[in-house]
Amino acid sequence: MACPMRETCPSQQRRSSRVVYFDDENFLGQRRQRNINSLPAELRKLRPNVEATMREFSRRFENGKLKVRGQFKGQLFALPTAIVINFGRVYRYAGS
Repeated sequence: MACPMRETCPSQQRRSSRVVYFDDENFLGQRRQRNINSLPAELRKLRPNVEATMREFSRRFENGKLKVRGQFKGQLFALPTAIVINFGRVYRYAGS
């Protein structure tokens, strides 16, 4: 039997049949896709909200830099700012 995709096939010919070996990256990717497909449709789109929060958060900075220095001060500055951004969204959503 001649397969038209034989040259690009990832399987390898063994004695009696063809064998495909999967690495960890393929396995984890397939498992991740299966988990995403098992979620309800409204929960699959959470990432764009995170990206919008980061865009709104970093919009106020010149040259993409925080107004404070150091990791600890940066965390103290960033956490309340993100909370305020999300409360503003909830307020606008509840008001409309």
